Amino acid sequence: MINCTTFAQRLGSNPGTIDESMSAHASSCASCSTLQVELTQFDSTLRVAFDIEVPAGLGQLPVEVAQLEATDSVVPLKRADAQPSFSMNKPVFALAATLLLGVGVFFGSQLSKISNPLPQAVIAHVEHEPNLLQEDWSVVPASRVNAVLTSGNVSLNGDIGTVRHAGLCSFRGNKVVHVVVQSSNGPVTVMLLPKEKTEGITSFDEEGYRGVLIPVGEGSIAVIGDNEKSTDEVRNNFTDKVAWSI
Repeated sequence: MINCTTFAQRLGSNPGTIDESMSAHASSCASCSTLQVELTQFDSTLRVAFDIEVPAGLGQLPVEVAQLEATDSVVPLKRADAQPSFSMNKPVFALAATLLLGVGVFFGSQLSKISNPLPQAVIAHVEHEPNLLQEDWSVVPASRVNAVLTSGNVSLNGDIGTVRHAGLCSFRGNKVVHVVVQSSNGPVTVMLLPKEKTEGITSFDEEGYRGVLIPVGEGSIAVIGDNEKSTDEVRNNFTDKVAWSI
């Protein structure tokens, strides 16, 4: 079976074509299934956006010609420095510009998902901050943890254990809470993603990391560690305690 990266690359190259291997992967991967729906909708939007009527005369560029006074023996000539000019209906031009800008913004947001499906994006983020998983660490005070959670629009109902790190990070265009908690088998990263919706629980095992994405309301929780026992321990401690305050 293909992995998430291969699926995203094939889907991005042709959203309208899904082969048997891609279909099988999407049926078992909630994040890629969601990506397929979003890119298919984007492809339809793009087709509609470019199916617009071209204003009459848009392709005709009349040339400014100097108005020379003609006589019986003089033929009017074009000025050597005459420049092509054309006019376009301003409302039509503004509409076209707005349409293209909107499509461009939509495409940009989808492109980030094509290049990094959610599991791979989470792993890449963890790898970008390896110092957070080092052995030399101290306990983050509860007041600091609560302040970070509040800033990240997260509320917790209950104790989440010993916190080694708590901060806000930029992730796929949003500010999210990134915490590292101490399990009985080592440090585990938890990312609280109120705007990253997933369909069903999705496990992943790549680049030496084991993780799981858990849907919570309109968002999700990502739990990442280096062994299944530690991630399961933290996952069970977090799942029923997280709520979004947005």
